[in-house]
Amino acid sequence: MFGLALGMLLGFAVAASAGQPSEADLMKRAKITKAEAEHIALAKVPHGSIKSAEIENEKGHLVWSFDIAQTGSRDITEILVDAKKRKDRCDSDRVAARPGERSCGGQET
Repeated sequence: MFGLALGMLLGFAVAASAGQPSEADLMKRAKITKAEAEHIALAKVPHGSIKSAEIENEKGHLVWSFDIAQTGSRDITEILVDAKKRKDRCDSDRVAARPGERSCGGQET
């Protein structure tokens, strides 16, 4: 019985993830490299350091997403860089601001 339940659970997990492109698939579609995107993102946050990075589909757009911290601050700024156009996609619709974090424009949320 336990084996059947475990098998069903694993089957559902595989089926659920099958519709999502892998990170490797997303990287193949990108026209700029992660390094190029990092350079663009860091230019938006003075004295920043990247804490996490990923490529993802954000509201239908392929983006590199970077969480950037600044020295002396506990705030995190999320910068989205369009993976196809070499520019940041920084606006309030595309930036998920959580308590204690700042949006791309630098205003506290």
